[in-house]
Amino acid sequence: MQSKALRILSFGSLAIVVVMMIIATVVERLQGTDVALSRFYHHPVFFLLWGVAAVTGLCLVLRRGAFRKPFTVGLHVALAVILVGALVTHLTGKSGGIHLRQGEVSSSYELDEGPSETLPFSLRLESFEIERYPGSQAPSDYRSEVTFLPEGRVVTISMNHIAKYGGYRFYQADYDEDGQGSILAVSHDPWGVGITYAGYLLLLVCMIGYFFQKDTPFRAALRRVLSASAAVVALLLVPAQSASAATAEQVYMSIGLPRIPFMLSLTLGIVLFVLSAVWMSRGRKYPRGVMLGGAAAALLIWLYLTLVIGLRWHLSGTGPWVGRYSVMMLMAWFSTLSILLLYRRFPLIEPLGFLLAGFTMLMASRSGADLKMMPLMPVLRTPLLSIHVVSMMMSYTLFGLVAFNGIMGLCVKKEASARLQDLSLVVLVPAVFLLTFGTFLGAVWANISWGSYWAWDPKETWALVTLLVYSFALHGGALPAFRRPRFFHIYSILAFLAVLITYFGVNLILGGMHSYA
Repeated sequence: MQSKALRILSFGSLAIVVVMMIIATVVERLQGTDVALSRFYHHPVFFLLWGVAAVTGLCLVLRRGAFRKPFTVGLHVALAVILVGALVTHLTGKSGGIHLRQGEVSSSYELDEGPSETLPFSLRLESFEIERYPGSQAPSDYRSEVTFLPEGRVVTISMNHIAKYGGYRFYQADYDEDGQGSILAVSHDPWGVGITYAGYLLLLVCMIGYFFQKDTPFRAALRRVLSASAAVVALLLVPAQSASAATAEQVYMSIGLPRIPFMLSLTLGIVLFVLSAVWMSRGRKYPRGVMLGGAAAALLIWLYLTLVIGLRWHLSGTGPWVGRYSVMMLMAWFSTLSILLLYRRFPLIEPLGFLLAGFTMLMASRSGADLKMMPLMPVLRTPLLSIHVVSMMMSYTLFGLVAFNGIMGLCVKKEASARLQDLSLVVLVPAVFLLTFGTFLGAVWANISWGSYWAWDPKETWALVTLLVYSFALHGGALPAFRRPRFFHIYSILAFLAVLITYFGVNLILGGMHSYA
């Protein structure tokens, strides 16, 4: 009876949190950030629900005999530590901004809430410099040379290069139009960041350790899947022309829009999807010849995507993690790569991978392949961006595969549907872990760049919503409904809507700091 009460409190409070966050993003769009913060994100009820979810969830894990599964316990402890760190930041942390003109001295800054706060030292702006992209007026970096008084220490503050002094952190945020003044973001959070980062580190260690832990649902599903599984395009895409007459740029412009690849990929995906459903319903194995043919087609499409992404990267100087076209092509690249890596063990990856690659290339072709990209914002010029985006795109790709697998699971008989549930679970665990890693790495990047590791931006919020939505499906031991294949498949299909909203809906409707993504 106690376990049932803990289960209701834990998952019930978490479900309410998800609903509140979804409503809050809509309210923020309609009524502004301050309203969303006061009525939702900073409301005592919101804090209470997080606390109830964390405490009861940890108690439930311990009550279910997880002492022999240290990494499972560690995952829940890490999440609780992160929440404690967030609460400490909210209660004790301070943030704001300071405006300095060249040669001016100031010893106070304006808090985000409005009033001013006095610093235990003073700052003087010695100089301010703007670096611009070659042949453009777009800034590539801002640099402020600041002296901390009375010590006289001189520090250069630029984008992604902060200054720490006296327990405060200073970030280059903006500048005056005449280039004679600088606006610095100020953050004072002596305890919260350390606690939160400790939680991040513990979470990372436990996510890695989970794959080596015995007697987990993931390893059980993997054993069943492995046991069951044991039982010319490039020429069409590049117009004929002499190699000596074509530059790199001309080749790219001729093959950049993946019209033929997306049609080929979708056609293969649909045909293989239908055939796979028929074969599974009749208890037949995936034919070896079809499997090898699909792998060959996947290799050709992957080589094409590699060529296009590489050419665009070389010509534009920007990696495939900014802009809808680039990100969709990257997602297609991951989809075809997953086919090449997994088709021998999991033949069903072929129809699922082709469908996902086809749809993402279709979106890329509608976005256009123009090389004339706006220069990157200075804050985006960091290696953390590439790791963050790649992690997120890999997770979205895997979630897409789970969704397509769910559709197939509804089209086959009960026994085959159960096998497909195992396959989904094998894919879902790394997908959730990649999303978790990408989300919290983004928080670290935000703290380095803006002085705040979480700002309840709509993109951040929906990434967290997606993470929580999918985390329910990983708790089949506590939630019996997820042990039923049909319910699991329906849920995995509907859950993918959260991914679509996170990437497309937020950008197109809700806006926020991540509108460039």
